Amino acid sequence: MDWRFVREACTIYTALPTSIDGAQAILAHAAPLTVKGDPGITNERLAQVIRCYWDALQIPIVVQREVGRCLRDIPIHCRYESAGQRFGSHGLDRYLRTIDIARWQKSVCDAHGWSCVMVISFHPHLWRVARVTEKLGLNVCVPSIPAIPFDRTSVYAWTRCASLFAPLEIIQRLDYIRRGWI
Repeated sequence: MDWRFVREACTIYTALPTSIDGAQAILAHAAPLTVKGDPGITNERLAQVIRCYWDALQIPIVVQREVGRCLRDIPIHCRYESAGQRFGSHGLDRYLRTIDIARWQKSVCDAHGWSCVMVISFHPHLWRVARVTEKLGLNVCVPSIPAIPFDRTSVYAWTRCASLFAPLEIIQRLDYIRRGWI
């Protein structure tokens, strides 16, 4: 176990920005939909960030459908459309974990020969997304991402505000380290 990651997992709120030079694709992890089934404010803001980087770099975008629904005006290389298409350890109707999405994104990158990727997600989830993606063998670029609001109407209560999400994120980080996913 890498104790450096344990210390980071408990003390660092989000991943720090790095150079985005050389990024070959944008990999985005979404927030859950709202109770009404809409993408919600978190995914709308993530889409704005993705759009800015796509405008500047014109590189492929690989996203979950929740944020992809907010990006209908730009080309998306690959979108994770439904739980039935995924490979994971949960049943088909269960929550998609960060590791499940990262593995799917890694398979897309491998199929296209992309080894250097930009990861985008909301804070503080971005830290785990970056570390899991690195562990899967991709070179990770972390762009500067502004504060993105949590959606108070999210289908999952723990993703409705930072005070609920942050403590659970730390627990998830430690579990991912324990499992060897970080």
